[in-house]
Amino acid sequence: MAISAILLVAFVILAAVYAALDHFYGVSHDEKEPPLLPSRIPWFGHLFGIMQHRTQYMLRLRYASKIKGMLLYLTAYSKRSTMPVYSLPMPAGKLYVVNTPELITAVMRNSKTLLFGPFATKNHRRLFGVSAEAEAMAQDNVDLSRGQWGLWHEAVNASHVALNPGEGLNELNRQMIAGVTTSFGDLQQHTSHEPFQIGLLDWLRTELTKIVTAASYGPSNPFADPNIGEAFW
Repeated sequence: MAISAILLVAFVILAAVYAALDHFYGVSHDEKEPPLLPSRIPWFGHLFGIMQHRTQYMLRLRYASKIKGMLLYLTAYSKRSTMPVYSLPMPAGKLYVVNTPELITAVMRNSKTLLFGPFATKNHRRLFGVSAEAEAMAQDNVDLSRGQWGLWHEAVNASHVALNPGEGLNELNRQMIAGVTTSFGDLQQHTSHEPFQIGLLDWLRTELTKIVTAASYGPSNPFADPNIGEAFW
């Protein structure tokens, strides 16, 4: 009798905890949204995966069946991860993942309908180490609900102007081409006496980060410090 009472109390407590977690971290799903890709760990499974694997997590989802030694909850849903677009349930939200070039192009062409600013500015403090005040400035009117103004809106417009065909874009391209030439020259010089192996992905990531940021920021490029580039990735 006592054991039954204990089991009943334990069941009630577990049910209450589950209901509370679902209330605070659960997500609703509309049939018009991309299909959900669940995880074996409710609410937090995909979050843990992203924290562990970062940008590689989406590739691991897509090619889970080809990777050995992965967590079971990834392998179990590998067949569904080949869908063109799907939703990852996250604590109190969802993450949409677009897999095909056609849909990616459609998303980019509908920039006025699908706003990227609210998502980009939400993580400025974690990505760039800015202050809370700076992040608040970036988020002010980021959804353009109060008109066509705001720091994010002005920064995006400025980048569009700079990347329009013209002398500004030509100069940016010249700087990047010069950077590529320098990188390959350094690589050739290092291998002229005795060949050695490099990690191609790491080398490309490091060199392209240095080249693109040097052309964009100029002499005051903060990414000239290798530690900053590494911390960014």
